Amino acid sequence: EISGKYMISPYFVMFPLYVSMVGAGIITFQTKLMEHAGYNAWISVVLTGTSIHLILWMMYRLLSSRHDGQEIISLNHTLFGKIAGNVINSAVILYFVFGAFLKLKIYIEIVQVWFFPVMNVLPLSICIALLLYYAVSGGFRSVIGVSAWATFFSLVSVFPEVLLSLPLLHP
Repeated sequence: EISGKYMISPYFVMFPLYVSMVGAGIITFQTKLMEHAGYNAWISVVLTGTSIHLILWMMYRLLSSRHDGQEIISLNHTLFGKIAGNVINSAVILYFVFGAFLKLKIYIEIVQVWFFPVMNVLPLSICIALLLYYAVSGGFRSVIGVSAWATFFSLVSVFPEVLLSLPLLHP
C-alpha cells in the first residue's frame, strides 16, 4: 500500500515524464543520432516514441484498478512470481541507476564543453550529486514541483526562440 504523501495527481505525471525526456539529453541527442543513423534518423525517433508510448500504456494497464494499492515492486511479485519478479525489479532498478549516471555524465559534459574545458570532473560531479541529494531528500512531491517548474521554464523559453528565428525564414 502506497502512502498518500507519496502519491501525486494524475495530471502531475506529465511533468516528470517531460523533464526526464527533455532534460539535458535534448542538447546532445542530435549529434549522437546523426553520427550513427545519418539521414535515416527520423525512423529511429518514430520507433522510439512509439515504443515508449507502448511501454507506458502497458505500465498503466498493469497498474490499473485490478491491483488496487500495489506499487510496481509488489505487482511484479504478484504477476510474475518471486524469482522472475525479483529479476524484473532488479532490471528496473538498474535501468534507473544507469539513467541517473547517464544524466550526470551529460550535465558534466555540458559544463566542460561550454564553460570550463580543463576543469576536473570529480569536484563538479560531487557538487551536482549534492544538489541532487538536496532536491530528492525533500521527498517525491518536491521532485515533482521542481519538474513542474523546469517544464514551465523550458516551454516558456521555446516561444522567444521561435520568434527570433522568424526573420531568418525565406520563401
